[in-house]
Amino acid sequence: MTALLTITSLPTALAEAWETGIPLAPPPADLLPANLDAAEEMAAELTEKLGLAVCGVRVTEAGLLGPLPPARIAQAGATLPFGTFPLGRAAPALLCVLAEALEIDGQGPPMLSALHPALDLSASRYQQGPVDDAAAVADLLGLGHVVAGAAAPAALPAAAGLGGDALAPVELAPLLARAAEATRRAGGLPAGAVLVLVLDKRGTALEAPGEVSAQWEGLGAVSARLA
Repeated sequence: MTALLTITSLPTALAEAWETGIPLAPPPADLLPANLDAAEEMAAELTEKLGLAVCGVRVTEAGLLGPLPPARIAQAGATLPFGTFPLGRAAPALLCVLAEALEIDGQGPPMLSALHPALDLSASRYQQGPVDDAAAVADLLGLGHVVAGAAAPAALPAAAGLGGDALAPVELAPLLARAAEATRRAGGLPAGAVLVLVLDKRGTALEAPGEVSAQWEGLGAVSARLA
């Protein structure tokens, strides 16, 4: 089965896919967002339709942005249903707590009060996955769960890994600067809000139940079990 064989609004169809668990068949091209600005507007509409409170954002290495509800943050060691991650991916992530607001007219990297090692577990409400970045953003950037470990001082780590892979170098400063820029463009965030940097280029497909983990130099590891 697929959600809404005939659709007139992508946010409405995605909301039904969220609520029923029935994936959305490839939408007509004229209903897909034409660009990222349109996609973010659709994501905002979808967030409202689902009644999701938002405590921050998830931002990929490329600067793609999606809302983050507090209910989608899980503690390290959590057990989560594998079936809730269709076409899912696991990626190392860094959960950053903002020490200062990211104002729309601000500049520069974000000021952080704490960091958490994290694991981003994404999903898709599209039956065949998003056709492009804009379609992914309209689907809340593939929101699944962010699994977060214990807080650490806000000193940026220099390496990260996924699963049993060796830690590989990562330059976080430019990535966080890009994430801050994307967040300001989307309306900004207040102090105390959460910015999750997702290292999606290091992600891997979630193909079977089991344990998944991410590691950060100096911050430690964080894992979850998919059952």
